[in-house]
Amino acid sequence: MFIEIIATNYHDCQIIAQAGNISRIELCADLNRGGLTPPYDVIKESAAGIKIPIRVIVRHRDTDFYCPDDEYQQIKKDIAYIKTTKAEGIVVGILTPDYQIDLVRMQELVTLAYPLAVTFHRAFDLIPDKIATVQQLAQLEVKTILTQGGAA
Repeated sequence: MFIEIIATNYHDCQIIAQAGNISRIELCADLNRGGLTPPYDVIKESAAGIKIPIRVIVRHRDTDFYCPDDEYQQIKKDIAYIKTTKAEGIVVGILTPDYQIDLVRMQELVTLAYPLAVTFHRAFDLIPDKIATVQQLAQLEVKTILTQGGAA
């Protein structure tokens, strides 16, 4: 069984690592806002000090999954930083205003993130055509999708 657990700081990561049988940690901040990018010092400390693979969420607001240009530029900076750590991957997802994958930007982020693994996050739940979306994500070489099973 593959088990991924959310952590919000280094202490959480330590507890999870000690629990055993955990496959991966998703590191994020502000869980009450759906999970946002943690501070860089938390990313660095957690990725360096924990042997379990860590994927870091890259998201800056909880209102939707559309990404204005200033936020997109920050996401690219975050990914560049995360690549300097020992994190195994990132968790990211960008939609167009009509709830489709922003294919151009997602391709750019996947390319920028390489060789990190990329998980497409809960933005997936808002996309109407899940089958087509899975195929698009496969073409982008995204191998993991985080979902709640639907928007509700």
